[in-house]
Amino acid sequence: THGEGDWAPDTFAPEGFPDLLGKGAFWTNRIGAFLLIDTRDSIYIPTAGGYYKLEYYNVADWLGSDYTFEYWYLDLRQFITLRAPRKDILALRFQAQHAIGGPIPFYELATAGSEYTLRGYFDGRFRDRDMISVNMELRHNLWKIIDIHFFYDIGRVYENMFDEWRYIAN
Repeated sequence: THGEGDWAPDTFAPEGFPDLLGKGAFWTNRIGAFLLIDTRDSIYIPTAGGYYKLEYYNVADWLGSDYTFEYWYLDLRQFITLRAPRKDILALRFQAQHAIGGPIPFYELATAGSEYTLRGYFDGRFRDRDMISVNMELRHNLWKIIDIHFFYDIGRVYENMFDEWRYIAN
């Protein structure tokens, strides 16, 4: 549904969504942990190695939250030097986010769209409980400090990614 007046058909009109979860003020306090392995040769301009992170957090009412849910987040990055010294670098990234429980307020949903997931879409353009994205980038050093990058991004949000993949497998 859309609001009245001059709203464009694809414009978000909050009054058109009276049951939007998390529209008002709410608290989401969380506790969590992560495992991080970082073998990159540089955190600023990596040319080799990888960055691997598994993260878990729990939003619980006993922490003072208005909602109760859990999130798992996986971020895998690999950097491969194709031509040395620092001429061609292949950068690969896989991200997945999975929510358990709920309900989950709108601004806490997994998002796709940003410079880190799907370039060309504004931050948070796509939202749902689960998200998967893959980024591939070829970085080429043209001259001294001038680089050119070719990239391909693909991603999707899901209500439940495991149900979706079971459906595809069948």
